[in-house]
Amino acid sequence: MPEVPAFKPIGLEGMDARLIDDMITTRIHPASVKLLPEGRGWLLVEFGGNTQAESDARAHEFMNAVAAKPSAPAMRMFNDVRQQHLAWKARESGLPATAHVPGQAPTWEGFEDSAVAPARIGDYLRDLRKLFARHGYTGALYGHFGDGCIHTRLDFDLE
Repeated sequence: MPEVPAFKPIGLEGMDARLIDDMITTRIHPASVKLLPEGRGWLLVEFGGNTQAESDARAHEFMNAVAAKPSAPAMRMFNDVRQQHLAWKARESGLPATAHVPGQAPTWEGFEDSAVAPARIGDYLRDLRKLFARHGYTGALYGHFGDGCIHTRLDFDLE
């Protein structure tokens, strides 16, 4: 959603369903997975303010704008500190969850970063998935979407 930065979040991270599937398989942070709303990709959008009420108001403004769009995604707001911590743990699990997944081909570090203009991330991710499919590769996609940094570990056959 290229309009997200207009709401001035202080954190904007993304992760795809492959990362969450890998978390489930490796049993990393199962409580985090249970918190996520329905979907195949997630943005964690964090808002700040001088008070909790101010940051909550910014979050509600953002969520109301998204909900008004056709085909709006499922959303969930985390006010509870423990839930906030668990939600961020899901995103932070990118590297450990994708490094050695039982029953899957090995993935390799060193190929995992892409720098993309944040406004172009949606197009980039769709094109990258098509490129993976064309060459028979898979990998979870996650990263610092507000900064335009995308991570993955690909299953190149280096052996």
